[in-house]
Amino acid sequence: MLSKTTYRKPATSVITQLLTGLLVLYCYYMGLHKFLSFESYINWLQHRPQIEVLPQIFAWGVPSLHLLIALALSFIRSRTAGLYALILVQLLFFYWILWGRNTTNTISFPWYSWWNGPLNWAYKMWEAVVVAWLALAILILQGQSRKSDDKLSMINQ
Repeated sequence: MLSKTTYRKPATSVITQLLTGLLVLYCYYMGLHKFLSFESYINWLQHRPQIEVLPQIFAWGVPSLHLLIALALSFIRSRTAGLYALILVQLLFFYWILWGRNTTNTISFPWYSWWNGPLNWAYKMWEAVVVAWLALAILILQGQSRKSDDKLSMINQ
């Protein structure tokens, strides 16, 4: 027998899934590319005036963190924590670029541009802001989707 109520998944859930998939691909790309071009990445880190202490920790930590965030975003139970972690990492990266730009004139990001030209600091700042905003938008959409699911479950009871 068919039930009286039918459940249609809200459009916000589909948008949330698509945006989350985009961020998962972004984080996997960032992490894997840094690991695959590890020699040039660690060479770049060793010549940054802001990272004089322990560039090895940054060299292994940053790509590992990207991969952990991508893994967290891949599962529904850990997605919210992954989104908050991604926002925090992107904001720290943004402020690191800003601080580096104000303390030195050599900030460029040549280790993972796919057209073999150095990316400038402004591009990387915009990228960090856009990724943080996407993560924030997903958090907001998840909240709206949960509210509509709660209302629907109350109606069905």
